[in-house]
Amino acid sequence: MWGAQSQGIDDIVRRISQNDATLTSLYLMRHRRFNEEDAGRLADALSRSETLVELNLSSHAISPRVAGILGAGLKSNQSIRFISIGNSTFGDEAMVELCRCFEENTSITTIDLERKGLTRSSAAAVCRAVEKNTSVRHLMLSHNDLQGGLEDVLPCVSGLESFVSHSCGIGCAGSSTALSVAMRNASALKRVELDHNMLDASSAILLAEGLSHCTLLEKISLSSNPLGPEGVSSLVEALPAGIQSIDISHTDAQDAGICSLAACLRSQKLPHIRYINISGCGLTAQSMSTLLEAASHLPDGKGLELDAGENIGLGHDEIFSYVLTCHRVLSLRLHGCNLGTRGIESLIRALEVHAEGAHPLRDLDISGNNIPEDCMVTLLSRLASPHGISVFSCLQTLVIAANPDVEGHKVADAVEALYTARPSMVVIRAATDSSGQK
Repeated sequence: MWGAQSQGIDDIVRRISQNDATLTSLYLMRHRRFNEEDAGRLADALSRSETLVELNLSSHAISPRVAGILGAGLKSNQSIRFISIGNSTFGDEAMVELCRCFEENTSITTIDLERKGLTRSSAAAVCRAVEKNTSVRHLMLSHNDLQGGLEDVLPCVSGLESFVSHSCGIGCAGSSTALSVAMRNASALKRVELDHNMLDASSAILLAEGLSHCTLLEKISLSSNPLGPEGVSSLVEALPAGIQSIDISHTDAQDAGICSLAACLRSQKLPHIRYINISGCGLTAQSMSTLLEAASHLPDGKGLELDAGENIGLGHDEIFSYVLTCHRVLSLRLHGCNLGTRGIESLIRALEVHAEGAHPLRDLDISGNNIPEDCMVTLLSRLASPHGISVFSCLQTLVIAANPDVEGHKVADAVEALYTARPSMVVIRAATDSSGQK
C-alpha cells in the first residue's frame, strides 16, 4: 500500500488491526503524517498483525524514542519478513533502540539499513542483533559511514544468506581480515555485494580465502574496488563451482585478471556461470577473445550474459569475429567501447562470412560508440537481409542509442525496414526508450 494523501495513518492502522488480507506490504510515503502518537498506534497494530509482510518507513525521520516505540510492537510480531525504518537522519541512537527489537523478533528475514546515517557507534548493536536473531538471513548496510566500526559489524555475516554493503569503507584498517574470518563460517551465504569499497589486491587475497569456504555462493559483486589484476585473479580462482553471477566491473582487472577468469571458464571450474560484468576493466581485444574462446567450453545448454562496456581497447580489432565463434553468449553489452567505423565494419564482415548456422545471441548493445550514420544504416540493412536474419535469428533487442545521428531520418528508415523484415525485434535508439520505437 502506497498511500500518498496528506493525512494521518488511521485507515492504515485500522486495516492492519483487522488483519486485512489485501494489505501485505506497507510503504508509508512522506506525505503521510507520522508522529509519536501515530507510531504508538501503529506499533500496537503491528504487535497483533498476522498479514503484513513488508514494512517500509524509510521516507520518514524516526527519532530514537519513536524507534523504541515501533520496536516494542515489532518484538511480538510474527508476520513481517522485510523491514526498513527511518531515512538518512535515523542515526546510531535510534538504531540501538531498534536493535533491541531485532534481538527478540522471530519473523524478520530481511533488514534494510541502507542510507540510515549509521557510524561505528551502532555497529556492535547491529551485529549483536543479527547474531541473536534466529530468522534474519539478508542484511543491507550500503552507504553508511562504518569505517572504524566494520570489525564490530562484519562477524554477523557468518549467519546470512545475502550481504549487501556498498560504499561502507570495507577494505580499510582490519576490516578485510574481519570479513575473511566471517566468510569462513558463512556456510549459507549465497549473495555478496561489496561495490564501491576500498578492497585492493591484499584485501582481495584475504577475501578469497574466506570465499573459498562459501560453497553455496551464487552471486558476487565487487564493482569499483581497486582490486587490480592480482586481486581479481585471486578472487576468481577461489570462487566456488556454483557461482552464477560475477561483477568485477571497474576493478582495473586488465588483461591479466580477465585471462585468469578465462582460465576458470576453460577448465569448467565455473560450470553454472550465467552473468559476467567486466565493464571498464581496461581489457583489450586480446583478453576479450581469450574470454570468448574460454566461454565456448561452458557445458552444452548453458548461456552467458556478458557486459564488457566502457573498454575502449575493444574498438581496435576484429572483436566480432570472436563473438560469432562463441555460441554461448546470449547477451553482449559493448556500450562506450569506441567501436566507431572500424568496429562496426568488423561486425558487418563477420556477419557476411559467418556460415556456421544461427548464432544464439539475443541482445546486443552497441550504444555510445561513435558509430557514424552511414555505418549504422549499413549494419541495420545487413541485419534485415535474409543472411542477417539467418545468422542472428535469435536476436531480439538491439541497442544503438547515443551514437551520432541515430535519431535522424536515415537511421529511422533503416530501423523501419528492419522491423518489416523482423516484426518481433526491438531497436532502442534513445536512452529513455526501453521498449523500442515502432
